[in-house]
Amino acid sequence: MLYSIRTPEKLQLRSFVKKYVKNVPISTNALQGTFSITNIRFYTCIVEIEVAFTGKMYGRMGRNPNVWLSSEVLNMERVSKIRINRFIKKSLVKKIESRLALFGLELRHYSEIKKLKWI
Repeated sequence: MLYSIRTPEKLQLRSFVKKYVKNVPISTNALQGTFSITNIRFYTCIVEIEVAFTGKMYGRMGRNPNVWLSSEVLNMERVSKIRINRFIKKSLVKKIESRLALFGLELRHYSEIKKLKWI
């Protein structure tokens, strides 16, 4: 069983990350917008983070051509929220890794992004 590490150093680091990783711009061929880290938890061997993403995703719906899609796509029928969240997490991973490296933290896999809120 994993227990969260709550030492004073980790709590200080958590507050720094939440304060300085806000509204980070991202512009790739798949995503446009900004992201913020809303929460971070430390365990013995992994780091779990929660991310809020504001922006658009490039994709297609059905037979329509590729367009920029907003978060309203999640409310449509026959759209897999799991697939969309996984795609956004995989697209954000490199940018988040580079930001966490500034604080000496390592994000090993996109599955360590536990919550994603698309605004």
